[in-house]
Amino acid sequence: GDNRILVDSISDIYPVITLGHVAVNPTIENLTTGTKFTYNGTIAAGQVLVVDGNRQTVKLNGLNVLENFSGDWVRLAPGINRLVFTTESGSLEFAIVEWSEIVG
Repeated sequence: GDNRILVDSISDIYPVITLGHVAVNPTIENLTTGTKFTYNGTIAAGQVLVVDGNRQTVKLNGLNVLENFSGDWVRLAPGINRLVFTTESGSLEFAIVEWSEIVG
């Protein structure tokens, strides 16, 4: 789906993105910044994928799966950001995007 989020920050930030449910090769793209990543694998029922752009880690149920990551670390710009979540099959039950604002 296409989601809009507001970032009240003075500069770009790298969020923590948490995905869950059954999804094959999920992709997240920020249409605002042109950054996009794909997790090349399956998130099975009951599993959670956490992509931390700040720490540059990718974990599936706490295990390192960075080798299955391709693309860019999704970046959020100040203002409105349009995020698109897609999968080759299955569906994302939830996608949580968290970040810390940078204030001046």
